[in-house]
Amino acid sequence: MSFNRFEAHYSPDPGFDGDRFRWSASDTRRLLGVEPLGFTDFVGTRAHRSYNGGLLRFFLPGVSPSLEDWNSTTGWVAEWDHLEGRLAVFASDWLGRQIALDRRRISQGEPLVGILEPGTGQLLEVPQTFADFLETELVDFKDAALASNFYDQWIGAGGRRPSPSECVGYRVPLFLNGSDSIENLEITDMSVYVSLCGQLEQQTRGLAPGTKVGRVKID
Repeated sequence: MSFNRFEAHYSPDPGFDGDRFRWSASDTRRLLGVEPLGFTDFVGTRAHRSYNGGLLRFFLPGVSPSLEDWNSTTGWVAEWDHLEGRLAVFASDWLGRQIALDRRRISQGEPLVGILEPGTGQLLEVPQTFADFLETELVDFKDAALASNFYDQWIGAGGRRPSPSECVGYRVPLFLNGSDSIENLEITDMSVYVSLCGQLEQQTRGLAPGTKVGRVKID
């Protein structure tokens, strides 16, 4: 299928693709168990690593971390083990939110999109398949999907655009009562941020909102 609407609204960032490796239908089925419409073609021949100044990034074969490595037990899931086997992450946004296909939510034989927010510890359930997410959600509901207006505020305040291996993370995660403000943001390594938030979320899971948190252990 074509991704004309997505490609009309999202411009690739230069210099971040690396060497493109082959990606086949069997690779998609090995990752997801099914082959969502357009996924194999997009990952294998059309996707770029970063778009719109770092607003949106894709995990691709042949780059680090690769699509397969990031979804292995040593990738994002290492500190989010309660979601192991459920999500297959294919992209991230500037805030380090992990955009995935949710194997537990199926519509017409395809997994629907889920977005794991490290800074809040929440999993957002999006009622869209992969193709619909790219062609509809990211185009018609760009701010809701990617917090693009917040990103514009970050850039307008002098914030730097994150590279594909970085994100703009919360200094104090929102689930630890951090503020949802520009002042609480900083550029950080994305894999470190996802891991750190996962460890903190594990240790504070189940606490009532507003609970004062003492010491937490970080590995």
